[in-house]
Amino acid sequence: MNAKAKRCLAMGISEEFRPRLSWAEASALTGGPAAPQGAPVVLGACGSTDKALDPATTKALLCERISAALGVRICRLVKLAGKEPTFRMELEGTKAEFLTVRRLMSQSAVREAIAASKGKIIRKFKGKDWDQLAQAMLDACFIEHEENQREGAARMYVAHYLAETGFLDTLEGQQVQNLRKPIVLHGKVAICASDLQMYVNKTMLQILSVKAVSSMLRALGGKSIRVRGQKFKEQGRWVLPLDQFDPAEYSPRKTEEHTSDAI
Repeated sequence: MNAKAKRCLAMGISEEFRPRLSWAEASALTGGPAAPQGAPVVLGACGSTDKALDPATTKALLCERISAALGVRICRLVKLAGKEPTFRMELEGTKAEFLTVRRLMSQSAVREAIAASKGKIIRKFKGKDWDQLAQAMLDACFIEHEENQREGAARMYVAHYLAETGFLDTLEGQQVQNLRKPIVLHGKVAICASDLQMYVNKTMLQILSVKAVSSMLRALGGKSIRVRGQKFKEQGRWVLPLDQFDPAEYSPRKTEEHTSDAI
C-alpha cells in the first residue's frame, strides 16, 4: 500500500475514491490537515501538489473528480447566493436545478435529477462516501450573486411550462382536468399557479407550494386576476408581462375574451 492509500485509509476514505483524489483533495473531503488560512487549495490532476492553482481551476478540477465518481460529466456547479441560496448543476447539453441546499445534499434527489436530465441512473453510494461527495460538490460551486434570483427562477419555470403545455382555445366546456391550462386573455398569457406548481414539481423534481409559486410570479411582474364565465367556475389566474412572455412565441390558437378583472 503506497503512502497516499495509507493516508486515505487513515482518513476513512473508501477505495472507490482513492484513485481519483489527490492528497489535498482527500484532506479537503475529510477535514484532514489543511493549508494555512488564506493559502490556495492545491489540486493536481494526477495527485501532484507542486503547483498552486487559481480558485476557478481548482473548482474545475474538483468537478472532474466528482464527474469520475458519478459517471456523468459535470461541467460546472453554481451556487446562486442569497438568503435562501439555490444551486445549479450544469451537465453536457442540459442542467439540473436544486432550490435548496438540502436537495443538493440528498443522494436520491441528485440521482433523480441526473436521471431526468441525462436519462442515466448513477450508482448508489454508501452514506459516508456520499457525505464526502456532497461536500465536494459544495466546495466545487462557483458563487454567483444574482439580485433577481427569484425572478430568474420564475422566468425559467414559466418559459419551460409554456413551451411544453398546450394552450386552451376557450375555458367554456372544458373538462375539469384541463380548466387550469394556459390561455390568452386580452392579448396576454394567463396561467394558474396550481397548474404551474404541478408542472415544476413533476418535471424539475422540486417541492414548491402554490404559495411559493404565486410569490415567484408576483416577483416576475405577474398580476393576479379572477376570471368568470357562464359554463365554468370562477378561477384565479396570473397574467404575465407581455414584454417577457409574448403569446406569439408560444403559438396559442386564439385569444379568449372572458369576463375578468382589469388587466
